[in-house]
Amino acid sequence: MRTIAHLSDLHFGRVNDRVLASLLDDLETCNPDLIAVSGDLTQRASRKQFEDAKAFLISLAWPMVVVPGNHDVPLLNPVGRFAKPLGRYKHHFSGFPDPYYTDDKMMVVGISTARPIFWRTGSLPPSVKRTSQGLFYDAGPDTMKIVVAHHSFMPPQKRRIPLAFDMAGRMAHLLRNEKPDILLAGHFHKSFHCLAGPDSETGKILVIHAGTAVSNRLRKEQNAFNLVHVEKNRVTVDVRAFNNDIFNSIAINSFVRRGGVWNPE
Repeated sequence: MRTIAHLSDLHFGRVNDRVLASLLDDLETCNPDLIAVSGDLTQRASRKQFEDAKAFLISLAWPMVVVPGNHDVPLLNPVGRFAKPLGRYKHHFSGFPDPYYTDDKMMVVGISTARPIFWRTGSLPPSVKRTSQGLFYDAGPDTMKIVVAHHSFMPPQKRRIPLAFDMAGRMAHLLRNEKPDILLAGHFHKSFHCLAGPDSETGKILVIHAGTAVSNRLRKEQNAFNLVHVEKNRVTVDVRAFNNDIFNSIAINSFVRRGGVWNPE
């Protein structure tokens, strides 16, 4: 079994320091194999906020996969926004960490959905490749294939967001071609899970969303992150929320895969 600490929407610049300290304590206790951060490291993509976010991540003792979110594109600097939308992110995070992790049980690949135009909804570039052979070309038959992205393009129930003309199609194309088993995402500041897949193949992909881990930008939910326990054909999602100065488990959901399709256990 492998355990991923799935953090999202840190929003340095709007961080609750008390929550941040408690998160560090809980990570030490949980001791995951990998940390996946699904975007929005900063609130307004300022140099100071990126410096603070990087200092926090450097302090963590585990391998990690990190991707940017829409808040990591400058909002108040129109020149930087369009000329170098991820310039500051790349300056601070180029090579740290590499958005790729693999071991004998899982392969985790980060992709960027942050764009200067489709700022809130996100989008994918026309081509998303780790190599010319694809994201998971060298994954073994029993390797769990996991994508980390800020936007999943699958909003919570009863929530509707305007979709960019190409993004849902490109995500479907990515899922159809690369065939990941799990998608880890954020953006909505909500902890929820759903089953998805390209075309009529619903259930092929388990989509796991994390809430905001440490920011004060709460949306009727507590600060939270996920502990994702990965086995060959079974995944357990432990949602850990901040209550009374500590993080503890508030919901545990398991999914099993039979015949290539995920179902709640």
